[in-house]
Amino acid sequence: MTLNSAGVFVIGLTGGTGSGKTTAAAVMAREGAVILDCDEIAHEILTPGYAAYKDAVEVFGAGIVRADGTIDRRRLGAIIFAEPGMRARLMELTFKHIIKEVLSRLESLRRQALADRRGRAAVIDAPLLIEAGLHKAADEVWLLRAAESLRVTRAARRDNLDPESVLLRARSQLPFDQLKKHAHVIIENEGSLADLEEKVTKLFCVSIHNRVGP
Repeated sequence: MTLNSAGVFVIGLTGGTGSGKTTAAAVMAREGAVILDCDEIAHEILTPGYAAYKDAVEVFGAGIVRADGTIDRRRLGAIIFAEPGMRARLMELTFKHIIKEVLSRLESLRRQALADRRGRAAVIDAPLLIEAGLHKAADEVWLLRAAESLRVTRAARRDNLDPESVLLRARSQLPFDQLKKHAHVIIENEGSLADLEEKVTKLFCVSIHNRVGP
């Protein structure tokens, strides 16, 4: 992938729970993009030995810790989505670490791109892209949209959760009208999986093609 100027074209990918971010990111990964999965990064920084782990246990209590010492994300989720104040506290504890890691990985990609004289495409896959301010690190923000009822059904099936708890989680996120203010591309996802994959493939390939040098 040779871009007009050696460097990294960064897409910030976001949308409400069940909107299709995982599928969209997987499609772009197949097309050569480097995926920076903020859910995975959040999981990493909440493992024993990381500063965020100690902070989380102190704030949310030993009840979120499994017998093996790791944090039970379902227990933690039940706490933070039941109380908005607790969710804000977790964001306060983790965002700084997530942002630091994402920016560090992007800088490493840029250095490699310059060394190779070969461009890269990177995707910041983050459900809380806007809340964390990570959209500022992206060249474009891509926002997935689907009806709330459809998103809840998808997420409940995917995560084996009851629809009521998924709905609570969905409504704790920024509403679409606020997210779209930051979006350069809006991807409608109310059709089949194949439809979404086709849309994302075309969008991604066009975006990269527009940045390909002679």
